[in-house]
Amino acid sequence: IPKIMDFVDADSEKWRLFADYHPFILSWVYRLEARRLARHEVKVARTFDHTIFVTDREAHILQKHVPDRPISIIPNGVDLEYFTPPTDRRPVTEPPALVFTGMMDYFPNVDAMDYFCREIFPGVREVVPAVRLYIVGRNPTPQIRQLSHQPNVIVTGAVPDVRPYLARARVAVAPLR
Repeated sequence: IPKIMDFVDADSEKWRLFADYHPFILSWVYRLEARRLARHEVKVARTFDHTIFVTDREAHILQKHVPDRPISIIPNGVDLEYFTPPTDRRPVTEPPALVFTGMMDYFPNVDAMDYFCREIFPGVREVVPAVRLYIVGRNPTPQIRQLSHQPNVIVTGAVPDVRPYLARARVAVAPLR
């Protein structure tokens, strides 16, 4: 029976990137973990007959280390019918809104929103003072919760359905670095 490993992404690369955004001791630990995890990913890839990733970039990271192993890319998908906004939308009377959705204890998302609120959103507010930014997602870290102290930033935490926030927003932001 063929064995297939769905890596989704290259976790070792995430740990390597974490190191770039943390001070010395932590960055050293993250780099060490990245190297260990990369060795483990190679070992796993050699144990399985085929591996799967969601992006070419992620697949390429592993392929450099195991060029002889078959790798496929199966991108994530979205249920377009479920996320299509209603056609009977009323005129917008609320202030313009931006939205970011994601797990808010996941480092790339935390970093993205910290960066956006620090470097980009103040400039947006200069042009559109009434604009609101909704950060929607489970498990907001203390760093994310702190962002709600900035003007016009709303951190919701977990919500039963993200669609009302997406429908309210004029723009969905994805400032992932």
